[in-house]
Amino acid sequence: VADDGGQPDRDVLQATAAHYVPLPAAAGLSYGRNALVRATRTEFIALMDDDVQFQSNVPLPALLAALKKHPAAAIAGGSTVDVRSGDTANRRLRFEASEGGADVRAHAVPDVNGCQRVHMVADDYFMARTRALQQFGWDSRQKMFGRESFFYQLFLNEQAVLACDVSALHNTTRDNEYREHSLVNKEARFAQFLCKDF
Repeated sequence: VADDGGQPDRDVLQATAAHYVPLPAAAGLSYGRNALVRATRTEFIALMDDDVQFQSNVPLPALLAALKKHPAAAIAGGSTVDVRSGDTANRRLRFEASEGGADVRAHAVPDVNGCQRVHMVADDYFMARTRALQQFGWDSRQKMFGRESFFYQLFLNEQAVLACDVSALHNTTRDNEYREHSLVNKEARFAQFLCKDF
């Protein structure tokens, strides 16, 4: 568990045998994910946001099986279902870049049974090969919205990403005060890093 604010609940950490990775205050999502990857000592790592909930024990074993079946794949991800609206967000995208890369577009890929190769999946939860994330991490300057530059970096470095037909719940029921103060609605503050990175 990586945490850039608050105090850890030591009882819960001990009961779940979780490792606590303290971060500098307000370090941000990208910094935290890089810290988790550095702390990982296993071949595979599952990353997920704190508002992702699993309805069954299917998603993580399915993503692990996909990575084992496809040794060249760096990441396997699924979709999320919003608990408030019931809408599914799969974010199965493929990038198309113009010659020289000045113009980059992403287009949605239709769902299929099983797994398919894409360039970007939802970053709410996914499983990855640890060594791939150690080599191709997130831009730590991006406290939020590092998804596009992270996946575009994988695309440029020919790292395979799989979208699989497994889903988890995305708990978006946080109160209005949280939404008002969250950086989630301030995407423009972080879009500059796409240009700086590429």
